[in-house]
Amino acid sequence: MRNIYVPWTVKGYPNGAHPLLSPLTEPLPDPLPGRDRALTFLGPQSGRSLDEARTVAAAFVRTARATAARFRGHPVVRREDVVDFVRTRNAALHLGQPPRTDLTFHHTVPWSIGTTPWVLHLEMPTLAFLPYLSHGKPPDRPLRSMPVYWLVRDLLESPACRAIFTHLHGTAGEMGSLFDSTAIAAKTHHVPPGPGLTAADELRLAAGRKARRGSPQVTILFTNSWHQQEESFFLRGGAELVEAFFSLKEDCPDLRLVLRSALPASLGTDTIARLRADPAVRVIDRPVSDEELIGLYAEADIFALPAAGLHCLSVLRAFHAGAVCVTSDAPGYEELVADGVTGIVLPGRRSTIYGTDPESGWRWDDYRPMFRRDPVMVGRLRQALHDLCRDPDRRWAIADRALAVARTRFTMDGWRQGAMEVLRTALDCGSGGSPSS
Repeated sequence: MRNIYVPWTVKGYPNGAHPLLSPLTEPLPDPLPGRDRALTFLGPQSGRSLDEARTVAAAFVRTARATAARFRGHPVVRREDVVDFVRTRNAALHLGQPPRTDLTFHHTVPWSIGTTPWVLHLEMPTLAFLPYLSHGKPPDRPLRSMPVYWLVRDLLESPACRAIFTHLHGTAGEMGSLFDSTAIAAKTHHVPPGPGLTAADELRLAAGRKARRGSPQVTILFTNSWHQQEESFFLRGGAELVEAFFSLKEDCPDLRLVLRSALPASLGTDTIARLRADPAVRVIDRPVSDEELIGLYAEADIFALPAAGLHCLSVLRAFHAGAVCVTSDAPGYEELVADGVTGIVLPGRRSTIYGTDPESGWRWDDYRPMFRRDPVMVGRLRQALHDLCRDPDRRWAIADRALAVARTRFTMDGWRQGAMEVLRTALDCGSGGSPSS
């Protein structure tokens, strides 16, 4: 039996127990063939002793000293940069580590100070640099002139980092060049993602597809993030969707809109009042259970996501629901949605929001344009929704092709098997990348 520490519920962990990853740590009713039964996933433990706290503190000090020694004389990284970086590695996470941990499973940020072998899952590289860099804020200087770049590179190259895996092929391919590291390239793997659905969820979505087919009513679903932050409504394209929907009411009287989101005050008093008064609009501004959320997908004909960034899980669930995804051209969607084939891709986000660091190739983003009205995007969104509403045969053809792709490329079995293989190999291998004797 080998123990894998999953620290995602520690306070301050970015994205927490993300629904894309949480199913990987849940036991299956009928475990997959292989060694899945030998893996135990453990959450953080509380009530640690004073001696254990001192041990963690000593590990931070040792890590800072060893890292500073490696960077002595470095043109970018100073001793104080090392100390500050090590301090950000979340002491609560390390203090909560259960005894006899064989591997730590991180996502989004490489929090580890290297006391235990670890694996990292990430979607795109930017958040690996938290808390120094984050999505939506453009850099003020080249990436390789920032100490955090070299310190994260050092962490990922370390023998304690056994593997990195990502659900995006593009991210897997760019990690080596971004960090100019053959070691990082060699330990980075691509695993196609799954939709985070149970067998009961799949049955419910199938019933929804059957009930909707042939109905004249067309329902658009828009979902905000779990935490319902006001800015997320705009970052997912909610303001433009509302404007496009209102402009379609005469041409498409059977169109309905479901907004699973709090309505931000900055949307405007008149717009909010109109949304709440319109019988064709349903606003769900409270938290919903997973079961309720799957029910909303089951009722949706169109899933609107003209967002600033990628929301992989939302797209996959819409595919399985038989809802046509209308997405932006933000990086990552091209791996999921083929325009006019398995969804509709609206151009414009990539050119207005994204830029590239010329030296490293790092792709940064600037979310400020999402908070200004974009009449071009509104027009593109309006046209896409109009065409899908007025041509049900085309709408269902796209939805059926997306469902077929999802059933073959984006499955829970494939996602779980791929992730488990990464974890098992990380457990079996030493720092040299070969199975230990």
